[in-house]
Amino acid sequence: ARIESAPFDVPAADPSYSDAAPTVLHMDFSTVEGNTVKDASVNQNDALLEGNASVVYDETFKKNVLVLDGTGARGDANSSCARIPFNSSLYTQDAITIETAFIIDEEISDDTSALHGSDEQHIISNYETGGYSLAYGNGDGKLHFYMDSDFNELSADITRGQPHHVMVTYD
Repeated sequence: ARIESAPFDVPAADPSYSDAAPTVLHMDFSTVEGNTVKDASVNQNDALLEGNASVVYDETFKKNVLVLDGTGARGDANSSCARIPFNSSLYTQDAITIETAFIIDEEISDDTSALHGSDEQHIISNYETGGYSLAYGNGDGKLHFYMDSDFNELSADITRGQPHHVMVTYD
């Protein structure tokens, strides 16, 4: 097998980006303007709601949450997601901490993989051939964290239909 690649440029971060700021991205879903979810950090990494993604108030978490319907595969233009344009502020191999709370729908299963074209439900990711990903595996029922194409990832069992609060630190 032969793998070919071509050089590419990663767009620069917004001029307001501060590498001294402790938070690169803070999505609390409290400020939504049309289809744009505003980043609460100084870096202005706003997200665009795509597919059937929506922000609604949730009684379990007692705040606004992002709701994804599981449609589309990673990178698919029809994916249900909150897409943040990739830039240099969002990628680091040195260290990252991701903190999130979520519920995986009880209906997610291997059948969901066949229907939607992916066996992973990405919670947060800038992962394609590097970067990081926090994703639920439909087939094994685990939460997976990958860093920089490292398939010796961390994983943990997840109970569908239950709220989870997760923090992952890579350093």
